[in-house]
Amino acid sequence: MSDPGIVPWQKADPSRRELPVALISLHDQVSRRDACAHRGLSEAWVSSYWPAKDLRLASRADILNVANLEKLETSIGREALASEVGCAASHRAVAEWLSGSAHPMALVFEDDIVPLFEDFEARTLTVSNALLAKARLGDAFICHLGVREDQINLALVRRVVPTSGNFKASEQTLRLHNDPNHSIWRAHAYIISKGAADRMLRLEPRAATLADDWGRRRSIGLVDQIFFTTPSIFGQDERVASTIGTRSVRNDRLPVSYLNSNSGTFLSSIRLLQRALRSGARRLRRARSIITSMFPYRIP
Repeated sequence: MSDPGIVPWQKADPSRRELPVALISLHDQVSRRDACAHRGLSEAWVSSYWPAKDLRLASRADILNVANLEKLETSIGREALASEVGCAASHRAVAEWLSGSAHPMALVFEDDIVPLFEDFEARTLTVSNALLAKARLGDAFICHLGVREDQINLALVRRVVPTSGNFKASEQTLRLHNDPNHSIWRAHAYIISKGAADRMLRLEPRAATLADDWGRRRSIGLVDQIFFTTPSIFGQDERVASTIGTRSVRNDRLPVSYLNSNSGTFLSSIRLLQRALRSGARRLRRARSIITSMFPYRIP
C-alpha cells in the first residue's frame, strides 16, 4: 500500500489513511498564508486553513467562555494575554475536531511555518507512518516536527525504535523527550494523536494551558509522550510580526495574593513544606529519567 497523503482537514478520508492537516490562521492574516504557499506548502492546505479564534478585542466574558482563566494564569504565573488565550483555544478546537472524527492523528501547523527540506511532505509522512500503530491503540502523544536545538541540547531523550520495519531512519530520527526539567516549547508544527485529543477535552473542558507548553501538558496528564524528530522538518519565520499582541485579559492588575500570597506564618510553613516535597519529587523524576534514557523506547 502506498503512503497516505496529507489532505486538508475538511476533505481527509480516514478509510484511505489520509493524514488531515489544519493550518491555524487568523482570518485577516492573508499575507502570512500567502507566504506559506510561497514556501511550498500545498495551496489546498493553505486555502482550507483552520480559522483561528480571534480574541484580540474580545470581552472578558467571551474569553471566560473558552478558557479557565484562573488555572491558566496560575500555571504561567502572570496575567494572560487575550491573544494567547485565543491561540490556546484555537489549538484546542482542532483537538475537538480530531476527537470527533475517525482519524487516529492530525497534523497541525501555524501560519509562520517554514519547511526546512524540499521533501518535507515525504518526511512528515515517514514520521506519521511510524506513529500510526501507536495512535490506533489510543495512546495520548504528540510529535513535534520543529523543535529548537537549544531546547533539546541538554535534555534527556530516548532513542525511538519503531518495530514495524517501515521507518526510513536515513531520512528522520525519532526521539522521545524524557526530561522533567527541560521542556519543549512552540506549537508551529506537530502531530497529535486522537488519544491525546480525547484526553485534553476530558481533563480540560476549557483551555487552561498555553498552546505550546508541552511540558506542563505532560506533567498534568494531557499527553503521555512527547516525541520529536531530528533533524527538525519545520522552522518558524522569526522575522514575521507576532499576532500575540500585548493586551491582557484583565483591565486591572492581579492582586499579589492571587498568584503569590505569603500572608500568615502557617501558610508560609505549608508553602515551605510543599516546595520541599516538590523538590524531592523532581529529583526522583530526574533520576528515573536518567535511567530510562539509557534504553531505547520501542513503538509498534
